[in-house]
Amino acid sequence: MKKILTSFFFYCALFGIGTLHAQSLQDDFTDGDFTNNPTWIGNTTAFEVNTGNELRLNTSGAGTSYLSTAASIQDSTTWEFYLRLTFSPSGGNNARIYLQSDNSDLTSSLNGYYLQVGESGSNDALEVFRQDGTSSTSVMRGTDGNVASSPDLRVRITRDNAGAWTMEVDYAGGTTYVLDASGNDNTHTSGSFFGVFCEYTTSNSSNFYFDDILISPLFVDTNPPVVLSATATTATNVDVDFDEFLDQTTAETLGNYVLDNGATVTNATLDGVDPSLVHLTVTGLTNLTTYQLTVNGVEDVSSNPISNGTASFTYYLTQAAVPGDIVINEIFADPSPAVGLPSTEFVELYNRANYAIDLTGYIFHDGVDRNIPSYTILPNSYVILCASGAVADYQGYGQVLNIGSISLTNGGEDLYLQDATAVVIDSVDYEDTWYQDAAKDDGGWTLELINPNLIPCSGAFNWIASNDASGGTPGTANSVLDNTPDIQGPVLQTVEFISSTELILVFDELVDQATAENTGNYSIAGFTVTNAVYAAPDTVFLTLNTAMVNQTNYTLNVGNGLQDCLGNTSTPLGFPFTYFELQAATFGDIIINEIFADESPQVGLPLVEYVELYNRSTNAIDLENYIFNEGSNRILPAFVLEPDSFVLITATANVDSLLAYGDVIGISSMGLTNGGEDLSLKTDLGVLVDSVDYDDAWYQDNSKDDGGWSLEVINPNQTCIGASNWIASTDVSGGTPGRQNSVYDGTLDTQGPTPIEAQFLAVDTFY
Repeated sequence: MKKILTSFFFYCALFGIGTLHAQSLQDDFTDGDFTNNPTWIGNTTAFEVNTGNELRLNTSGAGTSYLSTAASIQDSTTWEFYLRLTFSPSGGNNARIYLQSDNSDLTSSLNGYYLQVGESGSNDALEVFRQDGTSSTSVMRGTDGNVASSPDLRVRITRDNAGAWTMEVDYAGGTTYVLDASGNDNTHTSGSFFGVFCEYTTSNSSNFYFDDILISPLFVDTNPPVVLSATATTATNVDVDFDEFLDQTTAETLGNYVLDNGATVTNATLDGVDPSLVHLTVTGLTNLTTYQLTVNGVEDVSSNPISNGTASFTYYLTQAAVPGDIVINEIFADPSPAVGLPSTEFVELYNRANYAIDLTGYIFHDGVDRNIPSYTILPNSYVILCASGAVADYQGYGQVLNIGSISLTNGGEDLYLQDATAVVIDSVDYEDTWYQDAAKDDGGWTLELINPNLIPCSGAFNWIASNDASGGTPGTANSVLDNTPDIQGPVLQTVEFISSTELILVFDELVDQATAENTGNYSIAGFTVTNAVYAAPDTVFLTLNTAMVNQTNYTLNVGNGLQDCLGNTSTPLGFPFTYFELQAATFGDIIINEIFADESPQVGLPLVEYVELYNRSTNAIDLENYIFNEGSNRILPAFVLEPDSFVLITATANVDSLLAYGDVIGISSMGLTNGGEDLSLKTDLGVLVDSVDYDDAWYQDNSKDDGGWSLEVINPNQTCIGASNWIASTDVSGGTPGRQNSVYDGTLDTQGPTPIEAQFLAVDTFY
């Protein structure tokens, strides 16, 4: 119980029959009862007061049993008690007298001192131990063999405020005490409980006897009880936790409790096991409402009354989840190399409902079903799921649930959360591309959900790498959180082409499949849409009844019948586009337009190499399987380069660094030589489209050729003149990736070649 960890000054001296004075505790059980005056708690059904007015263990089977009672023990104390065991004690049959403990549960981890009676072997002696958590250390030991056979004895143990211990014993059970041991230990100077503990086999389950307990002096309790907390366990029950044991009469007096906000208390019951806990029956609790409880007149067992004690609590309605109530909110699949978080995997759940949800029976699936422990997740709160070995790693971050083990694949996998009836509450089929950051997807960063309100419309676009400096935000709101409600329908972003009768539509969010495949939601003047296919969450393929004409402008109208997966309808709009028939490139259709070979020292552009291609033709050209060579052949992916447009080529790992500048194609690697080399572009059939054998002299600037500046084509219409058509960029950032070059001169070349110099070779002729 948590109140036993608080200051012992809160605990009262409990007065038994024959109390000597106000600072002592005595119980000789002549009242025939151990449940009050004083109150003993623990395994109460395992003990009785026999006809000889002794406390006796009386149970069946083998095991352990204990009783404890509150006792505010100070550093200078004397303990006296009688003990009788009607058997020869051993390692499996022994008794402990807990002189003091900071925990009422004598089977749990605690701090204090106990007298051990019984051990393995035949040299059994009385021995006092100090207990620190779960480990024990000897303080003093009596004469070997004196309790080896049916001990019947009386003990007096004294400790002074300097930590000096003495143990006096009458091994005949009388009061003729003889000094038997001494020691010194001042580790634990106070305690809150005294108790007895029995370990026994079946044959000795009723052979332990205790009597004539006297502890003096004790602290005098003059402090009233304190309300530690109030918790609404249901809509009609509130548990009130106090810091010490209470007087039953005043604890159960209805008028001593008052609730605000229209709620009323109709009953109060003191807990039968924990006398510091009161169960209130109430009416009028409303979901998500905070209440204040005021307590007056409740007394502790020393008759100290509480005055205006208060505690606040919020009532949360608990009900079953529906899909989307709880979402998988954060994924830590690749913890290495560490950035700041522990190097162990976790998944975070978030309750986006306005009620509490009991997770009993829930399963988290990461390729294997993992049982989630019983736990009620409150509205707008988080819980971390992790392996047993990682629980300690994340306890400082928030609520942690041990699911045994967890195994997340770095590259991605399908995860889902399932309730006790096998209904899937949420699922995420993540991929490492969702990080949207080529550096962060290498490890140490979590994937975070951006907008939990977009469930069930979540997907790749709603996830991104964490922006938190530690690498993630377990147990708290995501660093990338944008919880703006989605009230807008899907908006068309791009129109691309497969052929003259087939279009690819890409929207800004996930679309509803049924409405996306309704051909009546699309129209182009002069055409009929004959088929619509939901190709991806945000992509639709359209088929037209007749072919479009190359280099012709059209308008695609999207009607308001198209919906996203939340049911928001699109606003009717016209999307203008130009149809370009796909053509294979010929020489000069696409040119190498800009080269960023020497990126350091940085001037302004990202520190990544790139080559820019420019389509100077009037045709759209699909670059799929085209070959870019910079020392090694690199196969380009599918990408339609429209007329008068640019695309950057860079190493795949650097794509994210250049996306802000326009379209980017990733290749396996790139290694441009600062001093120059031969670059070329060929079609998938090996037809040369362009080549450049650049040199660092082409910068025409002795400072810019040292790095940070790109080489730019001056006139794309003059592709045959080589070095004189290239120069260093004049843009302040160091280059112009994705846009017209800073040195651009579009003058058309209409002149034939002009001789610059004639040279003659003299040849001697021999006859």
